[in-house]
Amino acid sequence: MDRKLEQTLTDLRNEVSRLPEQDLESKQKLELLIQTLEKKLGSPDNLDYHNSLTKTVSDSVSHFEVSHPRITGILNDVMMTLSNMGI
Repeated sequence: MDRKLEQTLTDLRNEVSRLPEQDLESKQKLELLIQTLEKKLGSPDNLDYHNSLTKTVSDSVSHFEVSHPRITGILNDVMMTLSNMGI
């Protein structure tokens, strides 16, 4: 996995850990997204994974845009890194 992407995922994990306990739904969605990113990026030759990966991240940006702007910024970094990787 790309170093920049690894760092961005670490930043995302850190932000998720700071979410309040009452925001359990957001926390679970983001943890699932992180797992999905790691799994899909572990299969670099699978183009179907790559296509759904960008859609998944894009959908997450839309979902968290208003409620969690810092997380949205990190997710935008993920999308930029994926784009730079040709995904």
